[in-house]
Amino acid sequence: MNEAIYIIKELGIEAIPKGLPVIVKSEFVFKRPKNQYRKADPDGQILKITKPDIDNLEKMLLDCLVYAGVIEDDNQVCITVSIKKIAAKNEDPYTKFTIYPLE
Repeated sequence: MNEAIYIIKELGIEAIPKGLPVIVKSEFVFKRPKNQYRKADPDGQILKITKPDIDNLEKMLLDCLVYAGVIEDDNQVCITVSIKKIAAKNEDPYTKFTIYPLE
């Protein structure tokens, strides 16, 4: 988690003032298992229905945002929209998110 906090700090995201409600949209893309590279398997991304649970991924991201100083407390987050997927055959895993205040 320390590496994630460092990366978020390096992004230079402006801190959202305390008291403002926040929306967070996130996309978690995991490495494709070796057994899913057969010709019959789809080339693109696949929805991931195995662990980790999406609520745990969201919690980790929100904790990183707090520790990185982007938000004061994760109770500011009023709306989350998240998806977890398995990477396409030619794609590396990644996490992508957007965060902004609801004014």
